[in-house]
Amino acid sequence: MSQNPAYRPMSAMEDDILAVERWAGVLNHMGTGTCMIDPGEVWVISNVLAEVGKRLDARWNEAFDAAAGRAR
Repeated sequence: MSQNPAYRPMSAMEDDILAVERWAGVLNHMGTGTCMIDPGEVWVISNVLAEVGKRLDARWNEAFDAAAGRAR
């Protein structure tokens, strides 16, 4: 494990970054299909993506604070 203080928050972002890529794939498949997309299904996905975004934003800020030597 790295001694850099930004390592832990940056490492914690890995799963969410992969999740965003996978959700993008889901939306791509939904958008290029020939069937109708239920608005409720899109709404559910948007909630998941919003939560992932909040976690990424918090971890991103934590990593920058750690790299700058500011305690959180």
